[in-house]
Amino acid sequence: MDTKTPTKNKEDISCGAYLRNIREQKGITLEKASQDSKIVRTLLEAIEQDNYQALPPPVYLKGMIKKYAHYLHLDEEKILDFYQKSNGRKISSGEKDLLPQNRFTVSQSRLSQVFSLIFRQLIKFSLIIFVLGYFLFELSQFLLPAQIILYYPPKDLITSNPNLEISGKVMRSKILYFQEKEINFNEEGLFREQITLNPGLNTLELKAVNSLGRETILQQNIVLSIY
Repeated sequence: MDTKTPTKNKEDISCGAYLRNIREQKGITLEKASQDSKIVRTLLEAIEQDNYQALPPPVYLKGMIKKYAHYLHLDEEKILDFYQKSNGRKISSGEKDLLPQNRFTVSQSRLSQVFSLIFRQLIKFSLIIFVLGYFLFELSQFLLPAQIILYYPPKDLITSNPNLEISGKVMRSKILYFQEKEINFNEEGLFREQITLNPGLNTLELKAVNSLGRETILQQNIVLSIY
């Protein structure tokens, strides 16, 4: 690595000017140096012009100068020392150092901050509502009485066919009885049962029992006509 020092006394040339001279001697444009070193052109310009107000905090500037010195094939530590002595700026972190603004930093407008805050609050409230709704649903399944919906047969059916299939749905039920006999229902609460009617009036009785033992009874009359 090239370790040569400025041709003039350090009192006569700044580190920024020295770096600019080296770059120009190598025939490298500022634009190309920026592209090759991946350092923003405006920051390279500020370094070479000793524009301290446009430069980032020392903690970031240190790495930037080392990177630029490496790109120009110069001794990184000597350039850092030269920079500190030539402009009197300490290259160390400070309590108030902030990330420098560059091409990769996206500034967030006040409006976008408000929308971001509102969006986060909506997500939070939606989650709370979902959890609360799920809790109330589970509580209702435990506390509310069972419900029986009979799909078939219809109310007060008169039929001449003694063989009949009843079907329906039960909700919030732990156990389901038909004519005092326990029958099965699937996960959706659907049930089917084959029955044989007696001539004349038949009374069908379904009884559902919820988790607390509360009973719901549904009765329906069917007439088997033999004439």
